[in-house]
Amino acid sequence: MPPTIGLGDQSTPMKVDSLDGKKPAKEPAKKTTPKPSPKPEGEPSTTKKKRSPTTNSTSKKSSKSGKPTYLEMVHEAIVSLKDRTGSSIIAISKWIQSNHDHTKPVQANMFKSRINVAIKTGVKDGRFAKIKNSYKVILSRRCCVHAAIR
Repeated sequence: MPPTIGLGDQSTPMKVDSLDGKKPAKEPAKKTTPKPSPKPEGEPSTTKKKRSPTTNSTSKKSSKSGKPTYLEMVHEAIVSLKDRTGSSIIAISKWIQSNHDHTKPVQANMFKSRINVAIKTGVKDGRFAKIKNSYKVILSRRCCVHAAIR
């Protein structure tokens, strides 16, 4: 009598590999190793080359398109608002949108995100000081910017 197929969970029959009860022999797996390709002597090696140090992104005066960066626009807004206690993010945003026409087609959430990143970068670099929920330009930076504008 041939081996019977048992019912595993009473609903699906279990699968039997062979009828005589012996396990089939497995074929050995073929190992493939990539052969190194011979390089001609004239070609340079593929080692990484050292790059020359680049300037810091915050030291750029304007982007490639001639428009000021968000960091520069925030700086200009804070200086021109001349608020004694510092300028809020809302006041900075309104000033930038009213004085820079190229920011109007930008979506509101993207504009807010870019302003926040610019302010955080300015605080991190020591360009702005956070006072409560307002931001001021540090005096040493204010003199340098006015000299550059004139």
